[in-house]
Order: sequence, then C-alpha cells, then structure tokens
Amino acid sequence: FKEAALTALPCIGKGAFHIAEESAFQKIFRKDGTVYGDKWFPAAAAGIADAISISLSGEGTWPQVVDDDVKSMTQVWNSMGNGSVKSWMSLSDNYYRSMAYSNGKIYALHAAVSTAPEIKIVDAYNGNLQGSLNVTGISTGLFYLSDIVAVDGKILACNIPNSSTPFMVYQWDSDSATPKTIISDSNHGGDATNKWCGAQMSVSGNLTNGRIWITNQGCSEVYYYTISNGSVSQTSTKISLTSSGSAFAGGDGRGAADIVYNADGTFWYSGKGTYPTLFSASGVAQKTMNGGALGNVTYGTALDMFNFGEKKYLAATTYKSAASSANVGFVLIDVTNGAENAETYKVWYPESGLGGTANDQRVTSVCHDVRNGGGTLDIWVGACKQGIAYYTYSGGKNSAVSTMPTKKTEIISRNGQITLAGAEARRITVYSMTGAVVADVVNANYIDFDAAKGLYIVKAVDVDGNVTTKKIMM
Repeated sequence: FKEAALTALPCIGKGAFHIAEESAFQKIFRKDGTVYGDKWFPAAAAGIADAISISLSGEGTWPQVVDDDVKSMTQVWNSMGNGSVKSWMSLSDNYYRSMAYSNGKIYALHAAVSTAPEIKIVDAYNGNLQGSLNVTGISTGLFYLSDIVAVDGKILACNIPNSSTPFMVYQWDSDSATPKTIISDSNHGGDATNKWCGAQMSVSGNLTNGRIWITNQGCSEVYYYTISNGSVSQTSTKISLTSSGSAFAGGDGRGAADIVYNADGTFWYSGKGTYPTLFSASGVAQKTMNGGALGNVTYGTALDMFNFGEKKYLAATTYKSAASSANVGFVLIDVTNGAENAETYKVWYPESGLGGTANDQRVTSVCHDVRNGGGTLDIWVGACKQGIAYYTYSGGKNSAVSTMPTKKTEIISRNGQITLAGAEARRITVYSMTGAVVADVVNANYIDFDAAKGLYIVKAVDVDGNVTTKKIMM
C-alpha cells in the first residue's frame, strides 16, 4: 500500500492487542474518539466491544507465492574454458581449483602443487573481483590449500598433506582476517601408504557444534573432526565404509568426495567411483541414487541438498561423458520423494560443460542460495581447471490478493521426529521446561527426538530468520 490505509477491525472485544511493526504504525482510534499513539491498544472494559481503526502508511507488496517447479535456469555470468575467462581467474599454472559461497560472495581458490595459494573474493552476482583473502604463513603439504567451504559466515580451507606434513585446516573470520589454524593432524600424512586425503572437505552443523569431514584415497573410509562448544578436535573419528559386506570403493582422487550429513546420523557420500550413496551412521551402505538422474556418469564429487518452495532439490556435479574428465556441469534433481527414487534430472548446465581441460582428480564444487523471500534460486557450479558458472531461477510471483497465503509454518511432532513444515529450517532446538537444551540440529528440517515423557519447548528458526515455537508432549 503506497497510500495511507485505514483498516477497520470490528468487535475486538475486551482483549488487548499489539502492533508488531512499530515503523509502520501511526495511530489507533477508539470508538469513543480516544486516539492512542502507542503501539499497545489497551483492553476494553468488561462486557464492552470496541470497533477500532488502525492508520498505517508506507510501501508494501502483495504476498508472494513460489512456482517451485524449476524447468530451466538462466546463466548470469561465467568464467570458464568453454566461455570467457575473467582476468582474475587462471585455468593453468596456479589454477582455479574450488569455491565457496557466503553472503553474496564467491571465494575462488587457486592452487597447485607446492605453490602459494590464492583465494579470490568475487561478487557472486556479477563475477567481478572484490579482493583476496590473506594467505600469509600457509605453506604446508603437497597442496598448501586444496578445498574451501563457508560456514557461519566464516571461511575454512584445507590442505593435501605429503608424507612428512600434517593435515591442516585454516579459518578466516572475515575478509580482512589473517588465517588461523584450527586443525593440525599428523596422523594423516599424505602418501599412497598413509592414505592421501583432503582433496575435498565437507562441514555439517556449525562452528559451535558440528563436524568437519574428509575422505581418503580410494574413499573406503570417511573421517570427521568433532566441533563441540566451538572447540575443534585435533584427532579424527574414522568410519569404514562397507557395501553388501565388502569394503566400499568410492574411487581415487586423494579424497575427492562430498559428504552431506543428515540429522538422524546417516550421510550421503558422493565420490569419483560411484553414484551418490546413503550410509548409516556406522558406514553401511543403505541406498544408491539412480544413475539416470546423473546422466549415467559416476564421476561427480559435489552434492548440495536444499528446500525450494514446497520441494526438496539436489544439485550435483556430473560430466558430459563417462569417458572423459572434461566438461563438468551440474544437474538439478527433484528429490522431494527421496533421492534414491529420482529417475531423471530437471536441468543440466552449462549445456556444453565448463571446459575441455581434464579434471583428473575430479575436484568439483556446487553452491546454492535462496533469496528474495524464498522466490529466487541461485546455483554456482565449478570444476578444477575448468572454471565457474552462475545460474538463477525466479519463481516468486505476487499472489494478486490482499490476504496472506494459506500456507503456514508449523512445528509437527510425530513418531519420535520433530519437523518444521512450510519453510526451510536453519536451526531446530528442543528445550526442557527448565530451559536446558536437550536436542539441536542445524540446516535440517527435522530432528529425531526420542526423549523421556514430559513437556518440551521446540524453537525453529528458518533461513529468513523467522522464529516458530511450540510446546510438545512426549
């Protein structure tokens, strides 16, 4: 509403009410002529019903509905071998290797064997260079830096160690910060005997409570470093992977694989030698994705699962051909009914692939963001020595009605599982009636909760910062 609006609210009765958006509030008029300038409207006397009016002014928009059936996306910019390479990117020598997305910026890692790395800070929406991260003092390993991720607005990057150096993880708290070491583990010396690792790194949870994941050469094992109350363990926990009673073979590449952790302890694994596979918490293969959903190519090593509208999607890297490590792209797959049930992909971009240079280690990246009130989906895809491309889809539309959508965000507790319905959750926390945290999960829309009988309070925060609470009985 661009003009001042006067809204009648008849028969409020004897209850008080509160205007939440103080910036939009002007006056409340009582039936008897009294004008209230405060945002609180006091209750009427017992047995008396008031007809009141509220005067508001400002600019507003119609409520948004989202077309979440993504059939195509639009490329906004690229810096890739099969397109045009921007001046800040190199695809040879100290070459582009991996990327992370955070708060409207792409952090593009350039690295090579025994070479000082560079991390370029790029505007995610136009591809223009904004600066670089400080890499002072980073000079350990075969690759001093090999992969990069973004967590809680901070940047993490790891090395590939050689036989005489430790596995290292560094953290940047801001774009102007100097790196600090958060992991130095000599148990992961990198060579064929001691299991190469660190080509790719994954993070679940957050930097208060979470896990930092890596895999080994051959990808028959995964390791995680526990983050507890902001402290990172310096020794890893190993999970040996098995399938049908035998050791799982995920493919070589010095640990080029991605881990997507679920709230129930299971995790999806995507590596060079197999289709994405769901493992139990103890490392036993449970389900494998249909090859047709990935173009019948197993070489993709990056996964990103997220909600968009009412659907759940998976973005995964793959290749134009199973016979070549050139021409990486990403597929977008509707996994609302389970990733293992997906039969085909919705889109495959870039149509030509990113670039013709071989990516023998299969190091790839895929990142997403949902913005504009949940109506816009952005996806960035990258491949070592091939480059980056950015795609967007706008599904948000004005509803053309002056009422809010009937869809609501709510907390549902059923069969030992608590779910946030109607929105993408950033965090779900369960409290006892004394205020103690008894369960907590981030970046997941549900949490398994099998607790003693009693009353609990659930607080869910969605990706837009909206908070939903509910008292539940177990």
